[in-house]
Amino acid sequence: MANTDNVISALKKYFFSGAEYVIPVGLGDDEIQAMSNYIESQGQEILLVDSEDISKLAPLSYNERTAGFSVPVSDDGENQDVLSSAYVGRVAGLTVGTFDGANLTGLVGVQPQDQLSFQQN
Repeated sequence: MANTDNVISALKKYFFSGAEYVIPVGLGDDEIQAMSNYIESQGQEILLVDSEDISKLAPLSYNERTAGFSVPVSDDGENQDVLSSAYVGRVAGLTVGTFDGANLTGLVGVQPQDQLSFQQN
């Protein structure tokens, strides 16, 4: 409980400073759930979560202000946790309603899986 309280205290400190997106790095499942619930209760801003395990995103699925990204990590650790950051860089300045996430292209640093040299095994 102390860790979730610390995360929420930090989030409250900067929540109204003008940022629109929050991308947690290195936090546990409980802290991310607490952040998601807090942002949902505020009715503004967006939480973007990267996870190698898509099942960890399931508890967040009921919060409309949380977006989850799950991509495999290459053996050398490259391309990890860049999808949400690239997404923010690509769409943050666009007018609401002018962008469709299904047509996402041009994400800097993000490569399709077939370009990551994954082996058959």
